[in-house]
Amino acid sequence: MNYLYTKIEHYRLFFEKYNTDRLEKNLKLYTNSKTNLLNEIFNNPIKTEYDIFYDENNIKIIFITKSKTEYRLDIFPIDEKNKGLVNHISFSLSDSKLDDEYEKLTNKNEMLDILNRIHYIIIDIVSKNIVNNYFCIGGTEIKEKNKIYEYFLKIVVGDKGFDKLETDIYNTKWGLYFEV
Repeated sequence: MNYLYTKIEHYRLFFEKYNTDRLEKNLKLYTNSKTNLLNEIFNNPIKTEYDIFYDENNIKIIFITKSKTEYRLDIFPIDEKNKGLVNHISFSLSDSKLDDEYEKLTNKNEMLDILNRIHYIIIDIVSKNIVNNYFCIGGTEIKEKNKIYEYFLKIVVGDKGFDKLETDIYNTKWGLYFEV
């Protein structure tokens, strides 16, 4: 991979316009300002139209990415006894089976687009009182996904805004708990 070094302002403008840092297959833009870069990438909720479907206490939200791929965001209460004190969130392709394929990689290279759309959707459904503002994303066996989730939450809710806690709810025995 070859990199073209640029100022953060140029990087930001390019990314906003094309939603990628790749100029071509083997050439990417690069900036030395990683902190500002992460803030710019992750703190940009993308206004997204979505459809909500209810199934008992569970919510399924369908949305479409820039590439016209349809995804589902599933929200369901972790603590059913307390009526959803904490809402678990998972996402995958819309035709995936519940609980089956959340960890399966789609290889569509649109994780930033997905997370920024989910960011918008979560803020929107909390503001409309559809769900409360306490959430958890379960850890995965895929280390790259875990890193992206942690970076995303550091920007969206701040370093102190989420906790990585042990839990027996997930196969990995931990989850990232946060408040919006």
